[in-house]
Amino acid sequence: LGSGSIYGNEVDVIVWDSSMTEKNAAHIDLFERQAILGGNRAPFLLGGDANIMKALHENADADVGQFGSGLIGIAETIDEEQVNTLPWAAQYLKCNAQNNDLCRNPNIRFRTKCWVDRPDVTPPTNQRAHPKGQVGWHPGFRSHQLTGRVLAFTILKALQDAINVWSEVTITGGHPLPDEYWHVTDYYKNIIEKTRNLDPSVGSCHDMRNDIPERVCSIALKGRTEYTPRANPDETSLTSIIKPTPDGYIPKNEDELLYDGEDVRNPALEIPEDAIDVHAILLNRRKLENLKVVEDVSTAEEVHFNNGYMGKIENRSFARPESTMLRGPTNGIVSRTLEESIVPGNGWEVNGVPPGNCDGTYSAICGRSKKSDCLLYGHMDNRGGIIGNAYSGWLVMNLKDLKEGIIIIKIETWHKPEESLRTNGWTEVNNGQRYLEGYGTTDDTHRRLEGLPDTLFFDFAIDGKVTSWNKDEFEENRRIPQRVPEVWTLLDDSEMAKKGESKDVELAIRMRGCARDCSFQVTHVYWA
Repeated sequence: LGSGSIYGNEVDVIVWDSSMTEKNAAHIDLFERQAILGGNRAPFLLGGDANIMKALHENADADVGQFGSGLIGIAETIDEEQVNTLPWAAQYLKCNAQNNDLCRNPNIRFRTKCWVDRPDVTPPTNQRAHPKGQVGWHPGFRSHQLTGRVLAFTILKALQDAINVWSEVTITGGHPLPDEYWHVTDYYKNIIEKTRNLDPSVGSCHDMRNDIPERVCSIALKGRTEYTPRANPDETSLTSIIKPTPDGYIPKNEDELLYDGEDVRNPALEIPEDAIDVHAILLNRRKLENLKVVEDVSTAEEVHFNNGYMGKIENRSFARPESTMLRGPTNGIVSRTLEESIVPGNGWEVNGVPPGNCDGTYSAICGRSKKSDCLLYGHMDNRGGIIGNAYSGWLVMNLKDLKEGIIIIKIETWHKPEESLRTNGWTEVNNGQRYLEGYGTTDDTHRRLEGLPDTLFFDFAIDGKVTSWNKDEFEENRRIPQRVPEVWTLLDDSEMAKKGESKDVELAIRMRGCARDCSFQVTHVYWA
C-alpha cells in the first residue's frame, strides 16, 4: 500500500520478492496495482503470481515478467574436488539429491564478517563474528548473487534492445529519433487508466474486501511509515506528518551513526584472486590489490561463459503488445462520538528505526548504531515505528490532499511496556502536563484479560471529531490480512470521493484506560 509514496513515484521496475512467506494471490495483486496506480510511471512488474500478472497484462496492458532461475548452463557440483574446476561464481549452485548437503553447507552458503578492526573507530558494543539469520532455509550469497545477475541481464537486455531500435530507426530516418519512440506519457497513462477501471472479476484484489476498502484496488493510496528501506526517508517518515506539541516536541530518531563514510575493506566481500571480477570489468579496471595480467580478456571471458559461469539466463516474460465518512464498527457495535479539544501529547517516541539514510540505494549508509553488534551488516530492512501508550496522549498527524475519503492505519499491538522509554515512571497522561481537556489522567488500575487489557479505550479523531472504541470494538474493527500486519480502516467515505474535492485533514489517535500496558507502535498511515 502507498507504493508511490514509500517507493517513489518514478519507478521503472518493481519486484515482488516476498514469495518465501507471502504467497496469497490477492496480496500480490494489490501490491502490483498500487505500484501501477501510485506513481508517474507504470513500472515493469517482475516476480509474483503468474496468473495475476497475466491478468494485468491482458486486461490493463501492464508490462510483466517472471524471474528465471539462471541455472541453465550452470555445471553441477559433484564433490569437493570437482567443484574447484568450476568458475567460482558457478560453484555450489547446483547439487543433486545425493550431494545436496554440499550445497547446503552453511560455511559454503554464507560469507560474512561483522567487524574489521580500524584505528579510527572502536565499537562500544561487542561485535558478533557473523550476522544473525544464517539459517537453513535462507539461500545464502551464492543464490543471491545469481539472482542479481539475472536481474542485471534483464535490464542490460532491455537497454540493448532500446539502443538497437534507436540505431535502426535513425540509420534510415535520420536524427533526431521521432517522438513516438521515446515519449511514453501516453503509454503509461493507458496502463494506469486500464488498471484503475478493471472489472472486479479480473484478478484477485477484490478478495481483500473484508480486510480493506474494496476501492483500494483502483485508488492510489498515499502513505507514511518508519519501515526501511524507503525512498526519500525524511519526506516519507511518519515523523514528517506529526504535529508538534505545544512546547514544540516532535518524536525523532535519537539513535545516531557511530561513524560516517566508507567502510574499510571487508575480506568477506572479496572474491578469490582467480575469479572473474564482474564489477572491475564494468569499471574497465581492476582494483590495484587484485591486479593481474590477462593476455586475452575476450577469450578468457568467452571460455568462462562456455564453462557455465553464467550459462543461459532463463527469464520468462509476457510480451508487450505493439505500441500504437467514518468507518463504523461491524456486527451492530455502536461507537461513541466524543467532543473535546485535540492537543498533541508528549509521550510518543521513535522506536526501532536505524540511523542514517536508509533509502535502499547501494551507496547509502544505514545502521551503524552504537548499540549494533554487527556494524558491517549493511542490511536496511527494519520495522520501526512511533510507540506510545495510554500515558502518551494524542498522536496528531496532518494528512495532505485527502480526496477519496479513505484513511487506514497499521498498528502493532504486541509491544512491551519497557519499549516505551519516554513514559518510564509516568503515572498519568503527559506526565501531568495539562495539555488535554476532558480526560486529564488515566487510571493506573486495570485488569488484563487474554491479549489486550479489557479496560482499553482507543480514540481516533478526524478533524476534531472523536470516535471512541472500547476493547471489544477495537478488536472487532481490527483486520489481520497476513501473518503479522494489523490494520484498522478509520475512514471509508465514498460520498466524499463523489464531490471531487481534496482537503487537508488532521488525524489523531490515543489509548486510554490501560496505563503503560497497551504499548502500541504505529508503523504506517495510508490515505487517499
